[in-house]
Amino acid sequence: MRALTWTRRAAVAHPMVVDTLLATAATLLTLIGTVAFRAAGRPAAGTVELGLASLTALPTVVRRRAPLAVLIACCVIACLYTALVFHPAEVYVGGELAWYTVASSYPPRRAVLGAAAMLGTMVYTLAPAKLVSGAALVAGGVITVGVLWWFGEAARLLAVRNDRLAELSAELRREQQAHEQRVLTEERVRIARELHDVVAHHMSVVAVQAGLAHYVLESEPGRARKALSTVMDVTEEALQEMRRVLVLLRLGDEQLPGEPPSLARLPELAGRIRSAGVPLKVAISGQPRPLPPGIELCAYRVIQESLTNILRHAPGAVTSLDLRYEPGQLFVQVSNDAAAAGSAAGGPGGHGLTGMRERAALYGGTLTAGPRPGGGFTVALTIPASAGAGANVRPEDMRDQGSGGG
Repeated sequence: MRALTWTRRAAVAHPMVVDTLLATAATLLTLIGTVAFRAAGRPAAGTVELGLASLTALPTVVRRRAPLAVLIACCVIACLYTALVFHPAEVYVGGELAWYTVASSYPPRRAVLGAAAMLGTMVYTLAPAKLVSGAALVAGGVITVGVLWWFGEAARLLAVRNDRLAELSAELRREQQAHEQRVLTEERVRIARELHDVVAHHMSVVAVQAGLAHYVLESEPGRARKALSTVMDVTEEALQEMRRVLVLLRLGDEQLPGEPPSLARLPELAGRIRSAGVPLKVAISGQPRPLPPGIELCAYRVIQESLTNILRHAPGAVTSLDLRYEPGQLFVQVSNDAAAAGSAAGGPGGHGLTGMRERAALYGGTLTAGPRPGGGFTVALTIPASAGAGANVRPEDMRDQGSGGG
């Protein structure tokens, strides 16, 4: 099976080399047949005879470029050999190879001309030997041409199906990319609307309180100070909301096409989450080592999804990320202590958990998620890991720089 697979790959990667080898083999078979099978009393094959015999197979070196023209050339030269030398020989080997190429390249209605040319050539070149009756010779030629036609047609249909499958696969990838981009755009629009509502609400409060402070600034200084204090608090809240939403938008940038993220980018992700006001603690244990890109991408996406949803639904929750390199597997756990974080992984009816479970199952891993007994939510991923090409994460890059915003 490996030899067959290697041969197919070589034929696809280097078609001209394969055709040259096949044409050489067909030419050698033709020459061997011409020299070995001589009628009694006939002299040894001369230069002209051997040259004509070789020309019946050499054109097959370009059989892919012009299949029908190569077949006609092989048949004409074979008939010319028989007419000039008048000695039956294996001068139809090249024609058979060219006929198979025609059958595998054209639909039946176009290949029928090649079938007629091949059958006529076989009958004409073998008839002088008078080894069998004319009917048997024609029947044998029909069988040979038919078998080659069947194999060629099967190869043609397989190639058509493979091309169609490749087109459908490419179309599916384009549709998936378009869908992902559309979902990302819709999510960004939703976040932008959320930002607009938040800012509009806080600015309204600021406007009212600022107007009140201006009105009572001289008559009631205490009330004015209270109004200004409210303005300061509301402004701080608005800034925190804007910072959180902008971090979400930056996290969304990683969904765009490009180099797949890996665990080497966890420091950057952790920094963004902390800057949005989530107290995040990171702990790495075991010996960090290179992992296959798919494993790293899976682990990174689970971490990213979990942290992003915590940022959306429980931005003030104390969160911990535990990354453990264990023998033969990788363990990831993201948990928080917020009682309101029950939806931090997408909620029971959302798509977050389903998507993470499917991603984990794709690599033979398992993912569990659910509320913590004392409040909060935990997402745990266990996935097989083996050494391979991947990014290396250094523990010193991920150590906590404090639990506050960074």
